[in-house]
Amino acid sequence: MSEGSLRGGCLFEITSRIIMRVIKEERITSPFVLSKNKIKKIVEHFNDADHFLFRISCKDETIREFSDIDDLLNFENSPSKEIKTLGIHVYGSEYTRNAFIYFRNSYFDQVHLDIDDSERKVFETIEFIKEQLAGMRLWYSFIGEKAFWIDWFISLIFLLPYTSKINDIILSLTKEAGGHQSLFLVTIVVIILLISIIWNSVKKRWFPMGVFTIGQGDIRHKNKEVIRTGIILAIIISAITGIFF
Repeated sequence: MSEGSLRGGCLFEITSRIIMRVIKEERITSPFVLSKNKIKKIVEHFNDADHFLFRISCKDETIREFSDIDDLLNFENSPSKEIKTLGIHVYGSEYTRNAFIYFRNSYFDQVHLDIDDSERKVFETIEFIKEQLAGMRLWYSFIGEKAFWIDWFISLIFLLPYTSKINDIILSLTKEAGGHQSLFLVTIVVIILLISIIWNSVKKRWFPMGVFTIGQGDIRHKNKEVIRTGIILAIIISAITGIFF
């Protein structure tokens, strides 16, 4: 075989490797609590990476970047600078992987993956991230995943004990049956809307769908567990009261 053929063969092989690279994006709805250990484990998965960039978006509307994982893990994460999103940017050399993994406190698509590598490694990485997310799930994930139905359920739970009282009050205000019926329905709808607004405010503060237990975030998360437990118990008691009493 001639030298030119050999060079052509090598060029074809390199070109083939480049062509076989794939880019895969995926958005995942999976409420999470992201700890220091989980961040380290994700970084260790990319042991052939050239370098990393960690980008956080905070409550004070400031974006902060770290090139060293230790600097990220030592971030104070105080209440005024609470982490809202965390992006892990993985950069490889010319023929190795690039990956962008975003975690965000949101009620929709909490995790966003953008992986650029060989097909095998891309799917291995996505599967690895999903396995990690399975161990990071919040116990109250159902509140976010079934948000629409949970919101209506909460509204009805708090309405049940007072429905007859509301009806009696409205009945005393009007004597006409038609007027009474219309006013009753309008009042119920308005009350449901008000309860939904209050419940959404409670969810946002006490039931975040993305928790970062870096720095002070760990203490905040543990302290809020007491409040969350109290809220859930109050809902259960209201449900029992509305149904049986």
